[in-house]
Amino acid sequence: MKPTHADQKYIEALLNNDVVLIKEIYQNWGPEARRFVIKNSGNPEDAKDIFQETIAAVLLKVRKEKFRLTVPLGGYLYFIYRAKWFNKLSKNKKEPVIIEDISRYTNEATDDRFANETNLLQLRSTIYKACFDELAALCKNILTAKYEEGLKAIEIMKLLGLPSVGAVNKKMFDCRANLYKLIIQHPSFKDLNFKI
Repeated sequence: MKPTHADQKYIEALLNNDVVLIKEIYQNWGPEARRFVIKNSGNPEDAKDIFQETIAAVLLKVRKEKFRLTVPLGGYLYFIYRAKWFNKLSKNKKEPVIIEDISRYTNEATDDRFANETNLLQLRSTIYKACFDELAALCKNILTAKYEEGLKAIEIMKLLGLPSVGAVNKKMFDCRANLYKLIIQHPSFKDLNFKI
């Protein structure tokens, strides 16, 4: 039997309505969900809804049965909100809907493959954050405005006081190129099979 992960404390927090730790869940993993949804044709409001639905689904699961987390919570949440978001996109396009059953995430959580995937996801996130932190302040602000807040180029221009939309787009291109370069130069890049 795999050991219980230290993030089990967040599962207990959900059960016990521990406001401090529940706030940590939203602070620690909400921004990643937001980036994911915006990157995949969503907007900040969609991201907020999907993350809220994810937390509600986990809470429902843990209230129904004894639940033991054996992988990092971030990876566990990722697989749920990813499925929920793609399911929503599929419904909107009138395509066949993905059948979603949260119990399969629990089953996968005890599987070595799932544990490896969540650890890999966490390491990739760590590399991304470390490289992002090395960027100049203007680049951080532009990329955050675009990919976390979902702002358009004209809104970024006004927010950051740049001279034109063209200047925003050029700077955004340069910032993404710099981030890409930092990521592929990271010592762990090849080991992680990081896809950009």
